[in-house]
Amino acid sequence: MKQIVSVNLTTEPVIKTDKKGFQYASFGAAEDLKKKTDAGFEKTGTRYYKVTAYGKRAMEIATGMHKGDRIEMSGEANLGVGEKKINFFKLKDAKIIFSKATAQAA
Repeated sequence: MKQIVSVNLTTEPVIKTDKKGFQYASFGAAEDLKKKTDAGFEKTGTRYYKVTAYGKRAMEIATGMHKGDRIEMSGEANLGVGEKKINFFKLKDAKIIFSKATAQAA
């Protein structure tokens, strides 16, 4: 099922190669979980993801996105997989909402 989430990159994207020779980008991301209250929204926790992106998106992400950037990503999430309850996200698309590097240059 396709999901869209706003996250902060927690690691620099890295290009890797799988066993078949295909390149992909891998990075960590964190999503703030919130609930609506009478006063607005209250943070209830954080969900961490191990994200992978394949094909053209992999190179775009590895060269254009950096740790600390806030992005909106869409793709398929597998939440709470394995003993350690790791959240995996297969990225289909992403766009930068806020770039830490751009903000520091201004």
